[in-house]
Amino acid sequence: IPAEPLFRSPSMRPSVQLSTATPNKALSCTVGEAADLELDFDVSGVIQEVKVQLTSESGYFKSSTSSFYYSPTQKKVLNNKVKVSFSPREAGRYTAKLTLTTACMDPIVLEIVGEAMPGLGIPAEPLFRSDLCRGEINGSSLQGG
Repeated sequence: IPAEPLFRSPSMRPSVQLSTATPNKALSCTVGEAADLELDFDVSGVIQEVKVQLTSESGYFKSSTSSFYYSPTQKKVLNNKVKVSFSPREAGRYTAKLTLTTACMDPIVLEIVGEAMPGLGIPAEPLFRSDLCRGEINGSSLQGG
C-alpha cells in the first residue's frame, strides 16, 4: 500500500505565515493584570496538523491552542488563530517564542514581547472620603509629614 503524500503537489507545498491583517505587536499591561494578542495565520497546502508551541523563561505567556488541523470535509485548516495571553507578576520586559511546525515545512518562529509596568499601589479595598477626613484608611492612621 503506497503511503499518502504529505502534500498534494509540488505547487501546493505547506505554507504557514502570520496574516498581514494581524501584525505581531508587543503586549503591554500593569503587573497583576493581563493582556491578550490574537494572531491569525494564513495556511495553505497543509493536509495534517500545524503544531503550536509557546516557550518562555518567565512563564508569563500562555497559548490558547497547541495545534490546528486540516479538515478533509471542508478542505481547509480550521481554527488557525492563536491567542497569546501575557500575565506578568513582576515589572519588566519579557519575551516568548511561538513556534509553528508541520510536515515538509521549515518551522515558523515568532518572537512575542510583553512589557509589564509596575502596579499603581492603590489599596485593594475602596477608599472613601470619610476615611480620609477621619485620618484612617482600613483602620490604620495616616502618617503626617
